[in-house]
Amino acid sequence: MNSDEYIKKFNKSYKIIMSNDSKYIARTSGASIYIHDTITFDQIAVFKDVKHANQIKFSSDSKRLVSKSAERKFVVYDLENMNLINKIYIRKTRQPQDGEFCFSKDNKFIYNTVYTNELLGYISKINIESGETEIIYSPENCVFNGARYISEKDKYVFTGFERGKFRNVEFVVEYDENQSKFKRIDLKHDFNTFIYHGLTKKFIVNSLASKNILFISNNYRKILNKLSPLSLNTTKISFFDVLNSSKKLREKLNQNEEKVKTLKEIYEKNAIEISLDGNIKHFNISNGGKYLAVATTNRIKIYDLATLKLLDQIENQYTCYVSFSPDDTLILVGTWSHGFIYPFDIKGKLHDQ
Repeated sequence: MNSDEYIKKFNKSYKIIMSNDSKYIARTSGASIYIHDTITFDQIAVFKDVKHANQIKFSSDSKRLVSKSAERKFVVYDLENMNLINKIYIRKTRQPQDGEFCFSKDNKFIYNTVYTNELLGYISKINIESGETEIIYSPENCVFNGARYISEKDKYVFTGFERGKFRNVEFVVEYDENQSKFKRIDLKHDFNTFIYHGLTKKFIVNSLASKNILFISNNYRKILNKLSPLSLNTTKISFFDVLNSSKKLREKLNQNEEKVKTLKEIYEKNAIEISLDGNIKHFNISNGGKYLAVATTNRIKIYDLATLKLLDQIENQYTCYVSFSPDDTLILVGTWSHGFIYPFDIKGKLHDQ
């Protein structure tokens, strides 16, 4: 699919998602959160209550939108009235917050992973309406990053690692909300960003260490398969290329040709060799469970999950996020510069290739 075959193009959209009832699109530019209608794509609301909003999630009943800011704050919006109903500050930390959060199955709470000032962490349970926060799990020397509710298991799964003298120990923690019990499972492989594939009872994991997508058994321990979405062909990139990709910085640099020449020489000496695809930035599975979309730095790659065959790809620079519409007819793509909505024709173009 060509990158210009989009249905809609938005301005800067680091994250872009659609509500479960297919009524709203939410996207964030970092400084603002935008809500759009899914029929006309008209903007319904814009919220500017946080800066650096690095996560946005709809509740499963599509009545709430919650955003987590790197500035140690949550904002909660009522989508029926399109207004802010709560600001919740993350306790006991001054660190920027990038750990994931998830809604409880009844949508009344959020479970949050937190970094503390000592670069350690804990898991908290937060009442969305009141903001009341309870720290429910805080083992020593542990850092948490991933958080999801797995409906097929009726459990919450958190990922993290324990700091050790010689090496870190990766683990997952299962939380049974009904019995208020935690179970930790130590692993020999990384298990950072993950999705659970209910049809096959497998976890799909972005392995930062191997730069592959791993397919892992239901008990977390065994690697069953792997997908290598990054091209073996490489290119060299320098920090000057990054500077030059910004229109504002490029205009400033061009005011001083001698400075441009000097910077280019310095940075090109330290250029690094990377895959033409860049790195794996994000991935998602279709809601029907048949397709996997992988966002690399420079393109979106779409695979058949049963065969891991590459079906299609969309070239887009500085891609950072990908998601599917609830009915799997649209692909939503976030990049550093724009947001895009593409048609996803699973009966037509993809299967003809």
